[in-house]
Amino acid sequence: MLIYVFAGISLIADALISAFGGLVNSPWDFWKPILIFAGLFLACLVIYIILLIIVSRFAKEEGRIHEPTRWMTVQIIDVLRRLMGVKLHLNGFEKIPADERFVLVSNHIKAFDPILGLYVFRKYRLAYISKKENAEMPVGDGIVLGCGSLAVDRENDRAALKTILQAIKILKNGEMSIGVYPEGYTNKTDKPLLPFRNGVFKIPQKANVPLVVTTIAGSDKILNNLFRRRTHVYIDVLRVIPHSDIDGIHTNDVGELVYDIMLKNIEKRRNNT
Repeated sequence: MLIYVFAGISLIADALISAFGGLVNSPWDFWKPILIFAGLFLACLVIYIILLIIVSRFAKEEGRIHEPTRWMTVQIIDVLRRLMGVKLHLNGFEKIPADERFVLVSNHIKAFDPILGLYVFRKYRLAYISKKENAEMPVGDGIVLGCGSLAVDRENDRAALKTILQAIKILKNGEMSIGVYPEGYTNKTDKPLLPFRNGVFKIPQKANVPLVVTTIAGSDKILNNLFRRRTHVYIDVLRVIPHSDIDGIHTNDVGELVYDIMLKNIEKRRNNT
C-alpha cells in the first residue's frame, strides 16, 4: 500500500537526518524526529499529488480510462481515507456480477461518495457520471477525465441525453461499468432520499446490463470527525436486478422499485449509526 511506502521512505530519511544531522543531542529533543517524520511524509504526499496532476494532463478523452491516472488516483484515495480515519464496511459485494458490465446506482450525500466509490469498486472498472463542473476544474479536470468519468449537464436535458447515450455505448462495448446518482444532486436535506430522475434507468435497459442497487451511509460525518475520531462508512450492495427484470418496464416503475429498496436500507443504517 502506498501509505506504507510513504511511511518507509519518511522513516529511513528521518533516521538518517536524526543520526547524521546533529539535531538530536538530548532526550529533550525527542520531538524533533517526530516533526521531521511528519514533514517528510507530507512532502511525499505533496510530490505524489503533483506527479498525479502531471500524469493526468495526458488524459484528454471523456468516457475513457487513462490507466496511469486511474491507478495513481485509486492509490492516493486509499492514503487519504486512512489519514482521515475512514473505516469502510462493505456488505453484499459477492452479489456483483464478476463477468459482465453493470450500472450501479446509489444515494448521494457528500462529495466523498464517488471518491470512495472509485476505490471500493476499483476492480470493476467503474466510472461515474459526474456533473460537468467537475470536468472543468482548472487543476483536477484531468484526474476526473482520467478516471473515465462522463460529464453531464444537469440543467440541459438535451445534453444530458447525449451523456446517457454515450454511457449506453460504453457499456455495450464492455469498456467499463457506469455509476450514477439518480437523485441528481447531493442530498443536503433531512430527508433520507431525494426524488429520482428516472431517465438514468434507460441506461441499463438500453445497454442490456444488470442494475446494481447500493447505498452509502456515514460519509456525511467525515469532515466533522476529522482528526478527532474514526468515521465508519457503510457501503451496501442491496440487490442486483437482472436486465430481464427491467426490460420493457417504464423507467418510473424501475425508479419506484429502486427507491423503495434504497430507502429501507438508508433508514436502517440511520437507526444503526
